[in-house]
Amino acid sequence: MGHYERGSMRRCVCALVTLAWLGAAVDAGAAPLAPTKGSQLVTVYASGPCPVGGFNASLAFDQIVQPDGSNTGFTIPPKHVLVITDVIATSLGLTSGDVHFLEVVIGTPAHGNPVASRFEAAPSSGVLTATFNFPTGFVVKSTSTVCFQFVDFTHPNFFVGFVAIAHGFIAPDH
Repeated sequence: MGHYERGSMRRCVCALVTLAWLGAAVDAGAAPLAPTKGSQLVTVYASGPCPVGGFNASLAFDQIVQPDGSNTGFTIPPKHVLVITDVIATSLGLTSGDVHFLEVVIGTPAHGNPVASRFEAAPSSGVLTATFNFPTGFVVKSTSTVCFQFVDFTHPNFFVGFVAIAHGFIAPDH
C-alpha cells in the first residue's frame, strides 16, 4: 500500500469510529418513555361524554381504577402526560355482520384528531372486541382528553353500548 492509501484508510476508520460513537450517543439520548415506579402505571376506562370537538358518539377516559379495585374520576395531572400503551374495547349483543367503526381520538373541545381507527364486522357471536396497541405509547398532555368511539356503521342511528379500557402510565412533562 502506498502512503496515500494508508492515510485514506486511517481517515475512513476514524470517520467510522466517530460515527459509531455519535450514533451511540444519539441512541442513549433517545430512550423511549417508560415508567420508573409502579405507582405511575394506570388503567383508565371510558365512562363520560367526550368533550373532544367533532366526536359525538364517543366516551372519555375519565375514570381510573385504583389498586384496591375502586375507581375515581381521572384527569391528567398538570405538568404531566399520560402515555397510553394499549386500548381495548368490547361490545356485546351486536347484529352479526354489522360493520362498526372503532376509533381512539385525542383533543380539546375546540378540535380533535384520530390516533387509531378501523372498521370491524360483528361476528356471529355478537361480541366484538378490538385491541389497539401502541408499542412506543402515545402521549396525551394534561390539556387534552382521550376518547373512544364505537359506532354501528351499518345502522348509524343505533346506539352501541361498549366498554373501553386504556393502559399506560403517568410521566412528568419535561
